[in-house]
Amino acid sequence: MVVRNSWKLQSVDKKLTLKESELYIWRTTVSANIDNLDDYWYLLSQDEQVRAKEFYFVRDKNRYVIARAILRKLIASYIGILPQNILFSYTEYGKPYLAIDNYAQGLKFNLAHSEDCIVYAFTKNIDVGIDTEFFNKGVNIEDIAEYCCSEQEQLQLQKLSNHKKYCYFYKLWALKESIVKAIGLGLTYDFRRIHINFSENKLIDSINIINNDKIDWTVDIFLSYNGYYSAFAVRYPVNRVLFLTYQ
Repeated sequence: MVVRNSWKLQSVDKKLTLKESELYIWRTTVSANIDNLDDYWYLLSQDEQVRAKEFYFVRDKNRYVIARAILRKLIASYIGILPQNILFSYTEYGKPYLAIDNYAQGLKFNLAHSEDCIVYAFTKNIDVGIDTEFFNKGVNIEDIAEYCCSEQEQLQLQKLSNHKKYCYFYKLWALKESIVKAIGLGLTYDFRRIHINFSENKLIDSINIINNDKIDWTVDIFLSYNGYYSAFAVRYPVNRVLFLTYQ
């Protein structure tokens, strides 16, 4: 499935509806929300506030606070409760989910952030993962590729010119991380077990996961903002994808 994203500004002041087989992708930035930092702080639970205080760098703390507070506001707009009343539980790999089934209404979600960019994904009754990666040419991707790319992907990487090499690598990384997050596994999962083929027109041709049951995935790469490669993965087909900018 190929998604051509067109971003629409969306407020969360009113209740939002999410239907079966729909995927909502949201984006925002730390810089666009920094003036609301004090208000966002009081939306967090006590354990989230403790976690925020553990960050050494202020920029990392601010990004965490903003990302979590907006996650609460987005969830609240779907299920109709106050953001500060939302209760999270976590899988053994740290993936958050709504703690109380009777108010969750089947809502599934995931979030990711990199530098200034924050992205979210929401579905109903379908596991979802999302990732975003800042395009950083200062990273030695060939060393990293040994630990996250299959042999075929590493060979393909060597064939590419410098700029294309970075584009290819960040697309792979974002896709693989979104898939692993959709499955519900931690980042200790061996990314080399996932092999992604691109067709000649640079679209996703196939995805193979070693020793995993075949899943009719919905996956794609999108540009959340200039300089960021982002990707989502849903474990089953979706009929509609909406791209929304948090306002």
